[in-house]
Amino acid sequence: MKLAFVSLLTILCAATSFCQNNKMTFDVNLGAHHAKEKYIDTCIYIQNKFNQPLVINDIQSRCACTEFYWDKAPVEFGDSVKVCLVYKLWSTGYFSKRNIIKTNVGKITMKINGTIIK
Repeated sequence: MKLAFVSLLTILCAATSFCQNNKMTFDVNLGAHHAKEKYIDTCIYIQNKFNQPLVINDIQSRCACTEFYWDKAPVEFGDSVKVCLVYKLWSTGYFSKRNIIKTNVGKITMKINGTIIK
């Protein structure tokens, strides 16, 4: 299992990669994987930089190829929540999937991408 750390920067749009046109977004690159692996199992850590507890209510994927698991408890300022995902490798080539994290402070777009090779 791979681990990545994602810090949700201040909502003030100081980081252009996180806040584009006043929309919260970040990318997770899963790298290259062989199709014979069948799935990618990884976790990321999302740090709360908001001035209130962060609660992830839901994570919506646009396809059945991705499943998410996370701790439902509120995350205090400065603390992190571990979000695990399983991506099923259904075809070869480059992939990019847009997922919506619904929280008590708004919606956050998480784009996952990578490449599946034979």
